Amino acid sequence: MTDRIVVVGAGYAGAGTIDSLKDEVPDAGLKDDVELVWINEHDYHLVLHEAHRVIRNPDVASKITIPCESILPDWGEFVQDRVVGLDTDDRTIELEDGEPVDYDYLLLGVGSATAFFGIDGLREHALTLKSLADAREIHEDV
Repeated sequence: MTDRIVVVGAGYAGAGTIDSLKDEVPDAGLKDDVELVWINEHDYHLVLHEAHRVIRNPDVASKITIPCESILPDWGEFVQDRVVGLDTDDRTIELEDGEPVDYDYLLLGVGSATAFFGIDGLREHALTLKSLADAREIHEDV
């Protein structure tokens, strides 16, 4: 029986899991028993602690992103799409543009959100730094 492992997210948790599975599954002799599907909205892992460099020079973006395909083992599949739903009873991930993805095992590494703690006006006026888009927006504002 083949088990399908689905990893959602290409942050540190998702990319780290893929990197670990890349080594552990073949070493355990399970490569023929495992299907690996990695889903992320972008086709890269962002080295987030380096995102501030893009504020000064947007051309640095290519130096702080790692293509997901370069992390994924050759026996895995990468799906670039946005997850919009999850059915834990049916073990299915719903994608924005693609077909649903079934799973036997699921890792959700979807990151975090900035907490604004209900402070009036903070959400509208704060500059967050959680993505390349945030860094580029700050660059433009500065």
